[in-house]
Amino acid sequence: WPESLWRATAPFVAPSPRLEGEQRADVAIIGAGFTGLRAALELAQAGSDVVVVDAGDVGWGASGRNGGQVNPMMPFNGPEQLRKLLGPQHFERLAEASLKSADDLFDTIARHGIDCQARQNGWLRVIHSAKAHQAALRDVAEWRAMGAEFELVEGEALWKIAGTRAYRSGVVSPRGGAVQPLMLAQGFAEAARRHGARIFGQSPVTDLSRASGGVWEIQTKEGVVRAPMVIVATNAYS
Repeated sequence: WPESLWRATAPFVAPSPRLEGEQRADVAIIGAGFTGLRAALELAQAGSDVVVVDAGDVGWGASGRNGGQVNPMMPFNGPEQLRKLLGPQHFERLAEASLKSADDLFDTIARHGIDCQARQNGWLRVIHSAKAHQAALRDVAEWRAMGAEFELVEGEALWKIAGTRAYRSGVVSPRGGAVQPLMLAQGFAEAARRHGARIFGQSPVTDLSRASGGVWEIQTKEGVVRAPMVIVATNAYS
């Protein structure tokens, strides 16, 4: 494991077993980061038999080594720009998911009793220039018209939040916050296991192919997973 603050402050968790021999499942997931683990949790809760395999272990990649910020903002373009870029249907779905993402995460953490130092105390995007400030005024107004709780702050209000006068202004999202990301990944894994998911580490996938009958085969050096459905939830390391 690479050394990090998160690794140093997370409680010890026994490594996931290696994949050996044959495993069968309803759904096989490649990748034990946030995407794969959350998918495993949701599927296992719904009654699916789930197997997760990872080349490292739970949270080894970006999921366990990010800044831990929970930010429900989309890339800060106004809704009209994004609607033109994505099209109305995709934009509406993405905007709804993004604006609800922080509440969804913190609700999931509470529902499963995940200890990850979660704090839903807001998130601040700071702004340096007058040009960016004017753009933020427009964008915040457009997002608020869609129901977002974003607020543009400056002067004393900004200083009280940021503790510095180095910025021109800032946009606050009160639904945001922070987590200890490695502990969150470990918590997702433990919750998924409680619902029956099987998670294997130190098992790099060497081949993914269709077998007879439409079943997928995930090959590793020491084992194989067979499932009719596969979710590829890998990151830059793959």
